[in-house]
Amino acid sequence: FGSGTDAGAALVAHPQVPIISFTGGTVTGEKIRKSATHMCKKFSLELGGKNAAVVFNDTDLEKCIATCIRSSFTNQGEICLCTSRIFVQRDIYEEFLQRFVQEMKKLKVGDPKTDVFMGA
Repeated sequence: FGSGTDAGAALVAHPQVPIISFTGGTVTGEKIRKSATHMCKKFSLELGGKNAAVVFNDTDLEKCIATCIRSSFTNQGEICLCTSRIFVQRDIYEEFLQRFVQEMKKLKVGDPKTDVFMGA
């Protein structure tokens, strides 16, 4: 089938491929867009992959921590839109960190055929 670069470039350039879906880096996404725009192809490009959560001191920490854990670790964190960075306002940082770690330790990790939160 060829390498991703060769096979991908052939698919992007082929006139009978009307839609391109790509998940990866911004440099490759820009190359794809430039090489196929003149053919008026439709694109779905998920680029970058460094999604941040921003936590302010007026948040409901219980809900926020549950959301941050779910958004960070769903599907073992292997979803391109998973939270990969958490920015916490300084005056609540220590409390957030303590409670986040406490909740993370409760996650069940193991065989996905059993009752676990994460497992592959």
